[in-house]
Amino acid sequence: MKKVIALSLVAVISILNADNTEVLDSISIVGDTSSHANNIIDTKKIETTTTISNPLDLLNNVAGVSVTQGSTFGLYEYATQVNMRGFNKSQIAFLVDGVPLGSSSTAGGAPINRFVETENLASVSVHQGSGSLSTPSAAALGGSINYVTALPQKDTAIKVSNTTGSFNSQRNFARIDTGEFAKDSRAYLSISETTTEKWKNEGELKREHLDAKILSRLADMDIQLNISYNNRQDHDYLDISKADYEKYGRDYGLNTNWAFLPSSASDADKSEQTAHNAYNADGWQNARTDTLISLNLSDEIGDSTLKLTPYYHDQSGTGNWAPNYVLNADGSKDTTRQSFRQSEYYTQRFGATLNWNMDIGNHELLAGVWGESGSRQNKRYWYYLKDQNSGLVYDKTPYFENFNRTFDTTSMMVYLQTKLHFFDDNLIVDLGAKSQITTVTYTDNQNASNSQPAKDSSAPFLPQFGLTYKLNNSSQVYMSYAMNYAQLPDSIYTGTTYDPNIKNEESTNIDLGYRFQTKDTALTATIYYVDYSNKIENITAGTGDIFEADTSYVANVGGVESKGLEISALYMLNKAWKVSGNYTFTDSKYIDDVNGNALKDKYIPFIPVHMLNLAIDYVNNGYIFGLNAKFNKKIYGTRDNSDKIPNYTLANAYIGYKKSLKQSVLKDISILMSINNLLDEDYLATAGAFGDTAGTSTYFVGTPRTTTLTVSGTF
Repeated sequence: MKKVIALSLVAVISILNADNTEVLDSISIVGDTSSHANNIIDTKKIETTTTISNPLDLLNNVAGVSVTQGSTFGLYEYATQVNMRGFNKSQIAFLVDGVPLGSSSTAGGAPINRFVETENLASVSVHQGSGSLSTPSAAALGGSINYVTALPQKDTAIKVSNTTGSFNSQRNFARIDTGEFAKDSRAYLSISETTTEKWKNEGELKREHLDAKILSRLADMDIQLNISYNNRQDHDYLDISKADYEKYGRDYGLNTNWAFLPSSASDADKSEQTAHNAYNADGWQNARTDTLISLNLSDEIGDSTLKLTPYYHDQSGTGNWAPNYVLNADGSKDTTRQSFRQSEYYTQRFGATLNWNMDIGNHELLAGVWGESGSRQNKRYWYYLKDQNSGLVYDKTPYFENFNRTFDTTSMMVYLQTKLHFFDDNLIVDLGAKSQITTVTYTDNQNASNSQPAKDSSAPFLPQFGLTYKLNNSSQVYMSYAMNYAQLPDSIYTGTTYDPNIKNEESTNIDLGYRFQTKDTALTATIYYVDYSNKIENITAGTGDIFEADTSYVANVGGVESKGLEISALYMLNKAWKVSGNYTFTDSKYIDDVNGNALKDKYIPFIPVHMLNLAIDYVNNGYIFGLNAKFNKKIYGTRDNSDKIPNYTLANAYIGYKKSLKQSVLKDISILMSINNLLDEDYLATAGAFGDTAGTSTYFVGTPRTTTLTVSGTF
């Protein structure tokens, strides 16, 4: 494989002896001039990222953001986590073209990688502390991340690409741009297919994706229709204890052989057989199908702009496992027999955002509303295996319905904001507030007595204040204050105990920062403080079964205080060479003891206290090259900080070439080789489950070195 990639790279560069000069933007991941800390990832960075990777990989170049992944190219969702200023991916607002994705949970949620193709991305904007008042989210205690997809091209074009990589990875992509097919109208359609094997044990991931976009103008109205379809299947990775990792190494995980026994085997042997087969890789599988449709409408009305974005999201999926027992009618377990268990997920959401912006002299007035209604259904069924000696062949009629529940949710948000411009725009002051309410009705379709009436999560008044002050032509200072809240999670209804008095999580975010920019230098520095109150955690008491608990409930467990420093810098050595880097200090700690454990002043698990990222990039005459390394230090794996995760450094590299061709059917051709985890670091990447004390947490192990080669051309 390595020889094929090397020879292909040499061959293509030899054929394309070119003179194609590209000018690198002086700023690529340093933010805009708003009063909130932010960073923008532009097309120059996106084009150097392997197309087979998770789009979350782009965030690892941003100060304040930690993305951890424990699967081949980060495509297995359960082993992927995002942390930003002490908040995880479920507490951050993810959007695509302004459309909220809601929960980032793998089970019933909408992780970003299902809706984005790297080839179709235009930019990613990251607000670390708090999103703007218009951000449509009912769970964003922290910041927001908006992925903006590219517009259709003005000229007709066909782009095709193929990516080959480690672990038998293959990706094929094709996009057709119509050009202007009617007055002020153009469109594109893209399709892709990705397959990759797990980097350890057996199993694979398959992904089929379609994107379509139509852009048009009717009178004074801009119209943009967006369609995204994604179908994926994958095999699970096993999250393991630190002790097992240290004893068996990073390859330890699910077994790959199904145990067979003669019919005369003893009950003890059969129990050993089912226990072994419960960890067989074939039994651990997931499937999800998602469709997202949205419409962006924008119209200029006098001195004001009105934008309307209705959207619809549909999802269905399953999650499989083969438990090492059959459930008897009396509730006891027969461990001499094996079951097949399947969870089913169904989600439908529809909503709309409406944003209005009006200039009043030198000032601006902004207002808007967001509304969403959705239904999520979660079922789980148990099936008999027809013959546990013949593998996972099961009777299609379930013998037990574990649960069947529906969550009907409506959310509403309104906001009002003014931007005041003073002293020739040297001082800009933002003042505003929003009001939100989310109502959830829980229906237990098995037992109506467990159902709960509509329960509101509300925040009547969430103010925001910010200002930027221009010191001179190259520098400015900024500050912001924002209050956020999160709706109560669905899990409050599904435990063994329900607390009707549970409170909403709330946060207060304060930023103070400085920006500096010249034609060859950029710098941002931010200090921040976050007060996170009424933190909600799942409390369980285990039985020894990895998928069961004697008791489980959700409770407010006090608060978290986070404070830190984020620095991003970039310097153009000349037109070809650029150096950049960022440093993040995150001090995120519990401020209360939790569930009888002395956790006050303990660090939140799996958030590095120190992160340092350094990069060098080169672009000249079509040739590109880059090398970066990110150092992660002082990471804890348990709530009481008794498990400490070893520090680790991940290095990545890319090299490529792009040639524009004139007077040819082929408009351009490019090649990109990427190497992730260049030094083959062996490390614990992300958490499977947090425990309170040493030995109780589980972890996904980081992926070894991976290499990909992408060849693409445009006709």
